[in-house]
Formats: sequence, structure tokens, C-alpha cells
Amino acid sequence: MKKIEFEIPILDEINSRLEVIDSKLESIQKAKALNNAVLTSKEAALALRVTTRTLQTYRNQGIIPFIQVGREVRYHADDIQQFLMDHYVRPSNWKGGLA
Repeated sequence: MKKIEFEIPILDEINSRLEVIDSKLESIQKAKALNNAVLTSKEAALALRVTTRTLQTYRNQGIIPFIQVGREVRYHADDIQQFLMDHYVRPSNWKGGLA
């Protein structure tokens, strides 16, 4: 039986290219995380499908967390997602799916 041998330079080249791809993917993920980290009031209202006035009421009542610097108000995207999940109601005849 003939033994197949791989040349190390080929594996090194493949590994090098994979590292470049991994680096690029990591950069893209970081950029997305920074872009999605905070939302404006309009963006948060759109995500929640409510008006900006309703969103302001949620802020005033302490229903949803927010960031305020001066007059600028922002919302963490994770807080918006958590708010939605906290208010998720399953139908009474639900047989499975999301836990």
C-alpha cells in the first residue's frame, strides 16, 4: 500500500489563508456588535413596533432601561431583545418549540 504524504508548505499556506479569513470574520463581527450596540429612540420604537411616545412612557415608568447623555437617549439592543422576550406569551395550547 502506498503511503500518501502531504507537503508541509501546502498545509502552511492553507493555515495562513484560514487565519486571514478568521481575522476578517472577527473584524466583521466586532463592527456589527458596535453598530448594533445602541439604538436611537426611533430605531428602538421601530424594533418594538410602538411609537416614540410610547417608548418615552416606558422610559418614564421604568419599564425599559435606557442611556441618556444630555438630551440624547439610546437603548442597548440587548435590552430591547430582552424586553421582547420578557413579554413573550405562548398560546395555551402550545405543544413545543421555544423553551
